[in-house]
Amino acid sequence: MGENLNNSGQGLLEAIIGISIITIGLSGALTLAHSGISSHYEAETRVIAANLAREAVEIVHNIRDSNWLSGGAWDSGFYNGADYEGVPMLSYSSGNWQINFTADDFTADTAKVYQFTVGDYNNLFVQSVAKPADAEETLYKRMMTLKAICYKNGNEEIRDSASCGNDDKIGIRIIAEVRWTEHGRAHSLVVEDSVYNWR
Repeated sequence: MGENLNNSGQGLLEAIIGISIITIGLSGALTLAHSGISSHYEAETRVIAANLAREAVEIVHNIRDSNWLSGGAWDSGFYNGADYEGVPMLSYSSGNWQINFTADDFTADTAKVYQFTVGDYNNLFVQSVAKPADAEETLYKRMMTLKAICYKNGNEEIRDSASCGNDDKIGIRIIAEVRWTEHGRAHSLVVEDSVYNWR
């Protein structure tokens, strides 16, 4: 009879150990799956941020080319007086891009990026003076700084200004930055490029 009690106790102990091993294995698998999902989401948000920053750079190229085609000054619309920090906005009436200079930093409402959820512009990311009716605010904010590239004494200089003064303005240094907060952590992505007056 003593042997039967020992066997019962040993069987119970083996069952507890087996269940523990299975629980640890499942816990590890679930942790790995959660980590994979989190990594995928973080990669997706970073790709969107990179595309938003790159889009801002392409918008400056587009505005310069449009200025050339219209016969206007090549750098028209790249500054507002001494202000050379702004956000890119699409004019729905004309279909043209323009730079809005009301935002001075990332706390400004115009720095917010929205995404259309229905209609003709579904899934399009935009910045606007006010929240568009068919759009939702995203976790992204975007700003651009457009610094003058000047030619002085045979050298290029990037100025913290929209103007070159008495020197020749030959280009614009574009600094596009996107910021977002994800899982309580602040992120930032910057794309820089230059556009020149080759014409």
